[in-house]
Amino acid sequence: MQTKEVIEKIQEIANQNQARPDVVKVKQVPDLKVGECYRQGDLYVFKVADDHPVGKKLDRRQLADGQSIGQRHVLLGEFQIYEGKKAPCKTGDLYIKAGAVGYAFDVLGECTNAHPEHDHFKFSQKGRYQVWHQTDLQTLQRVAD
Repeated sequence: MQTKEVIEKIQEIANQNQARPDVVKVKQVPDLKVGECYRQGDLYVFKVADDHPVGKKLDRRQLADGQSIGQRHVLLGEFQIYEGKKAPCKTGDLYIKAGAVGYAFDVLGECTNAHPEHDHFKFSQKGRYQVWHQTDLQTLQRVAD
């Protein structure tokens, strides 16, 4: 094989590995009790009390800051996102230092948590939710998809 053919073959394999089926699974978020959560990749989304403390309102849809602005862990539908102020569960200081507390949000109507590489989650329950980031305690860094 010539160099050009090898490069084309590598590119073809890379494209196949990056491909995601066009069919995206949409799962229903179960009726969660306060303190329960579901997981989407590196995020845990907890149901919290409607009076769970939150920071200021934010004009955004993305639940996790990252490299792919607007594409990762985004809410679609009727919602309001806030700065996160308090952990959704009892935790140690290491998690707080590592930035595990993410954004909080209210589901106001039909709402879906979408991600291009994970199943989407459709909310059946209005109310307040709190994002918790998966954390690597060796590096004290948030894990990212």
